[in-house]
Amino acid sequence: MKDAQKSKEQLIYELVELRQRIAELEALGAEQKRTQGALRESEEKYRILVEQANDGILIVQDGMIKFANRCLAKANGRSVEELVNTSFLDYLRPDEVPIVADRYRRRLAGEDVEQVYETVLLHKDGHEIPVEVNAGAITYQERPAIFAFIRVTSERKRAEEELRESEERFRKAFDYAALGMALVSPAGHFLKVNSYFCQMVGYTEEELLNRTFNHVTHPDDYHIGLDALSQVVDGIVPYAWVEKRYLHKDGRIVWGMLSTSAIRDAVDNVIYLVSHIQDISERKRAEEALRESEERYSSLFKNNHSVMLLINPENAAIVDANPAACSFYGWSHEKLTSKKITDINTLAGEQVHREMKRAQSGKAQHFLFRHRLANDEIRDVEVYSGPITIEGKQVLYSIIHDISERRLAEEQLQQAHTRLEQRAVELSQLNEKLKQEIEERKLVEQKLREREAELETKANELEEVNVALRVLLKRRDEDKTELGEKILSNVKELVLPYVERLRKAELTSQCAAYVNILESNLNDIISPFALKLSSKLLGLTPTEIQVANLIKEGKTTKDIAVMLHLSPRTVEFHRNNIRKKMGIKNKKANLRSHLQSM
Repeated sequence: MKDAQKSKEQLIYELVELRQRIAELEALGAEQKRTQGALRESEEKYRILVEQANDGILIVQDGMIKFANRCLAKANGRSVEELVNTSFLDYLRPDEVPIVADRYRRRLAGEDVEQVYETVLLHKDGHEIPVEVNAGAITYQERPAIFAFIRVTSERKRAEEELRESEERFRKAFDYAALGMALVSPAGHFLKVNSYFCQMVGYTEEELLNRTFNHVTHPDDYHIGLDALSQVVDGIVPYAWVEKRYLHKDGRIVWGMLSTSAIRDAVDNVIYLVSHIQDISERKRAEEALRESEERYSSLFKNNHSVMLLINPENAAIVDANPAACSFYGWSHEKLTSKKITDINTLAGEQVHREMKRAQSGKAQHFLFRHRLANDEIRDVEVYSGPITIEGKQVLYSIIHDISERRLAEEQLQQAHTRLEQRAVELSQLNEKLKQEIEERKLVEQKLREREAELETKANELEEVNVALRVLLKRRDEDKTELGEKILSNVKELVLPYVERLRKAELTSQCAAYVNILESNLNDIISPFALKLSSKLLGLTPTEIQVANLIKEGKTTKDIAVMLHLSPRTVEFHRNNIRKKMGIKNKKANLRSHLQSM
């Protein structure tokens, strides 16, 4: 009973533990599901981030592309499927392949390699894509790989080119400006100056750079420049106009109208100051002369060759005009002083009054206007205007310079510059054409050299053939000579002796005639060969030739005597003659051997 009770309690205890274990497993499963859900959510976020990235993303393992996002595929002109499991080197410009391959190898080997670099990809249609690559080594699927961000830099390259063009335009405008220009640091050092300002103070640009503006400022006017500079740097005014004296390199004083403004960065810090300086020495000298003597004012005003007007700033009436002004505008003094400056200036009346207020307050003293003459002709003028007091009344004293011709010259200069650029383009095109013609000429010269080499080879071959032909011809001549000698020898040795015997025999007249014909024909046959025989053979008589032939065949004197029906003494006589004619008489030479050697 106790055992049954104990068994029952044991079962209950085990059931409770089982339920607890089941609960733990269910909790673990729920946690695992939450973890998997979070993992899937994280993977989905990562996938969306990679797919929506503005940069190309690439994973390379064993030299093959294992992953590429859509941005990279689109930039490359291919689909993701086309890129995966292909060599990343296939999409590089050929000259970049060894460089990038070396980077890939060294980076996997753990060497210190530049992480960010620029290269060129080849689009599917063949055009080049400049890119910036940021690559690093990673572990992908438990194996080493390269992970890279690839950014297309075409737009940045275009922006850089536009920036260079903009800087070039600024440089030209700066260098060729019709007034002095200078870039000054906040500390007052010259950073850049144009040629107008250099001419104005007599120093070269190299002499002025890294010097302060005080170096060329009159000591009494230091505070003027510093005050204007401080107001602009502190942001009190956007720009400042001041008149100050400059010291020329040769010691003379040059008056300048200085306009200064500040160039600031994104956080409003001053990067540098831009100064425009107009040489107003002439105007200042005129003003000085006016201030020196009011009595001399009238003479100076009337006799000055510059066009001068006195204008009431309140109603724009022309108070006075010098003769140069009357001559320039084409009206009499009375007619001109009855007009208002608004009748002459082509600007609207409100604009003219606004500019007069600026001149009256001293905010501006230099203006560019267009004035109408009495004959309705419009002229471009440069006006220097400022307030003066005459008889207790403030008027604007204006000096007018006709700059129409200068403006025309500037326009013509611009047109000439444009034509020069066009000419440069034309010359560039001609240069390309000339290069092409030179290349074509080189090809022709190469073909000519090849043709000359072929002709030289053929000439050598012909020379070899000619040598062979000469050898053959020589051999042929020798064979002909040898044949002739044999024919002549055979006829003389084997035929003519018997013809001679027939002649001595008793023959009918008809047979004798035949023998004569036979002998004549034989002589005609052997005559061409006889000319070529050696003198040794020609010196023998027909009987001697017959005897020599029998000796050569090994016949004895007795045999020869029987065969030729001669006495042995006669044969000996012929043998001695043959030895004599052969040049072997009284020598131990064997006659038969000598004859066989011939």
